[in-house]
Amino acid sequence: MKCLDALGYDAGSTDPLYKHVPFLMTRTTNGAFGIFYDNLSASRFNLGAEVDNYHRPFTSWQADHGDIDFWVMTAERVTSLTPQILRLTGDPAFLPRWALGYSGSTMHYTDAPDASHQLLKFIDLLREHAIPCDSFQLSSGYTTIGSRRYVFTWNRDKFPQPTETTGHFSETGLHLAANIKPALLTTHPYYRDAAQAGIFVTTSRTGKPATSMFWGGHGSNVDFTNPLGVQWWKDNVRHQLIDMGIESTWNDNNEYELWSEDATCDGFGHPVELDLIRPVQALLMNRASFEAQREAAPAERPFLFPGLGRWVYSVMSRPGVVTIPPPGAP
Repeated sequence: MKCLDALGYDAGSTDPLYKHVPFLMTRTTNGAFGIFYDNLSASRFNLGAEVDNYHRPFTSWQADHGDIDFWVMTAERVTSLTPQILRLTGDPAFLPRWALGYSGSTMHYTDAPDASHQLLKFIDLLREHAIPCDSFQLSSGYTTIGSRRYVFTWNRDKFPQPTETTGHFSETGLHLAANIKPALLTTHPYYRDAAQAGIFVTTSRTGKPATSMFWGGHGSNVDFTNPLGVQWWKDNVRHQLIDMGIESTWNDNNEYELWSEDATCDGFGHPVELDLIRPVQALLMNRASFEAQREAAPAERPFLFPGLGRWVYSVMSRPGVVTIPPPGAP
């Protein structure tokens, strides 16, 4: 149970995707029960997969760190367990009506050299084929400099006038959500200033920004348990996105795959190892984006895609299509 960016996932040979929430639901002859393990570190479930000649089948749960602290709930049927876990953890935020409509997205448009033109053609295609559409998710190609992607930047070759492009979408009634990632590559034009501002997850040995592989190079992750990191993020969401005509944020790649044991978070003034609170970073990233959107448009319901936790409409963090071959297929 841990968050991974499973690029190249194969349904037939790899582990199930998105094993994020340690909540086990079991149906019995007399009803159903659920166990929620209140632990934020990586964990493992053994649901009878181990065979022992001298013992009956058993299940077990193991966490890398922390306490064995869990909640038990019972119900007559499995479907009745879901409301109970939501009462415990919190419901998703109430989303705007337009979020229920068709939402377009493709990396092709923003990766193209003439990205702005490609996006405007998409609007024309909707009209030509009378396809109803309420929103579009702007992939990270709008942030490229060379072959790399730099969050909170705009490629002005692809988008000479970003507000003109976003204005066309707004006039058509299409809401734009822009992809953002919680890490800056070490070659990012903002990296040096961000490091000096102390907004990154650090290493306990040196106090310097912790680095790991991230989308084409080494980068450092924003620490959302540090008020400086939260404010830096909110400022950039406001000035680089909302002021450019973007209404919503696509909070992507928030797995925080820094596997060094000395990666340390500010912990709101109480330093804590990242291993102990890794999923909290994704939750707080979404809260920071939510607050930036709400502050910019207090009369509107903020919508974030995608994310984790009660500040967003909860969906899987990396949408995709999985093809499972039939049994016996090569």
